[in-house]
Amino acid sequence: MILNCAVCNQSYETIFPNKKYCSDVCAKRGRINKRKQWEKDTNYNEKQRLDKLVKRQQEKEVRTAEETERLRLKKEEIDHKNAERIKNEKVELELKAKNGDPEARMSLAKPNSKEYWEAYQESEIDYYNKWNTKSISVINEISVFDDDFVAKVLESIEVEGRIYGRLISEKRK
Repeated sequence: MILNCAVCNQSYETIFPNKKYCSDVCAKRGRINKRKQWEKDTNYNEKQRLDKLVKRQQEKEVRTAEETERLRLKKEEIDHKNAERIKNEKVELELKAKNGDPEARMSLAKPNSKEYWEAYQESEIDYYNKWNTKSISVINEISVFDDDFVAKVLESIEVEGRIYGRLISEKRK
């Protein structure tokens, strides 16, 4: 049987009626051409490009989700450490306050409460005596050495609606 090659169009003799190519070289060329035609007919390259784009987008979303989770865990760890640190600091403050430290008592007391101003007065008097300073703390024109310092300060804060502190220099003997 004599057939024409599908690639080079040369005549060749064969005993197989469905053989399309005259040689292995033309057969290889025929497979390449057939593949190119199939890619063109099926829009294969565009589909591949879109599939890769979708895959990259999905990978990016996974990376973003992983990064978000990593950051969330890191923040949770930092928050836990901070909570632990604050708890430890509060325990230390409570221990110092129990041992009579006026500054620790001030830190634990509510702002502008009786306990706060009692601790403030004690702290300022201790500082005055310890360092032999030449200045006296005055809050709303009330000296820390005043007998009714706490009551007078609380009353003046309520009346004036403000806190004004200053140091008054004195001559020590």
